[in-house]
Amino acid sequence: MHVKCGEHNHPPLTREVVHPSHHKMTNDVKERVRTLSAAGVAPAQILTLIRSEPSGEHVIVRDAYNLKRQHRIEQLDGRTPIEALLSSLIKLDVPNTHCVDASERLTRLAFTSTKVVQLTRCFGTVLTMDCTYKTNKFKMPLLISFACTGATFTSAIAFLSAETIEDYEWALNTYKGFMGNCLPLAIVTDRKLALMGATEIVFPVAHKMLCRWHICKNVMAKHQTCFTEEDWQTFMTLFSGVMRAGTEDELQEKLVQIQTKWVGTQLRAV
Repeated sequence: MHVKCGEHNHPPLTREVVHPSHHKMTNDVKERVRTLSAAGVAPAQILTLIRSEPSGEHVIVRDAYNLKRQHRIEQLDGRTPIEALLSSLIKLDVPNTHCVDASERLTRLAFTSTKVVQLTRCFGTVLTMDCTYKTNKFKMPLLISFACTGATFTSAIAFLSAETIEDYEWALNTYKGFMGNCLPLAIVTDRKLALMGATEIVFPVAHKMLCRWHICKNVMAKHQTCFTEEDWQTFMTLFSGVMRAGTEDELQEKLVQIQTKWVGTQLRAV
């Protein structure tokens, strides 16, 4: 080997943190990062807490991300996230049930907790259900059931592989099994036809209602552009009155107000 230039081609670095050897975490710091990550603290906030201590002053945010990723890989141990969740539920002895397909792939998973079951049996008169699939890391339709005590609380959760009537029927029958003889008197859903069909099969006696929040969101998404900003606020005030009508006569009165106020394109659009 021949050295062509024995001098550095850049000035000395002024910050020790840029050298990987200086921001290696001690075992105590690693354990602190793991504990904070498990509690749901964001890496940037973890970094702030760690840097407030002498042993973590050279740690950078990438170190926190890397350790969090490593910890997640260790927890999964070659399993999918939903399989790891099932293992945790079984280990914690949480009320749960699941289904697998011919390939032993987990397709359905529902769970609750003993305390929540007790609470639902006391305050399970009204049951609200909603299904989402864009906000969970398992990439599966997530059906969440809420009961009411003046404020809502989650009474059960189900992960499904699809959103068919059969899937929802399984989830509702599982909920029924969790809660024993505590059956809801009223059920609130969005206009998801498969879910609505399943509630008719599993809870035929319960009153079925559509969620006003979802109705407003749908109207806003599809028809807000038909109005000026001022007219839209007026329309939504009248439309809210329609949804809150307590009797058929009051409902007809509110509808007439809307029909009188708007005719033509706007009314046909809605």
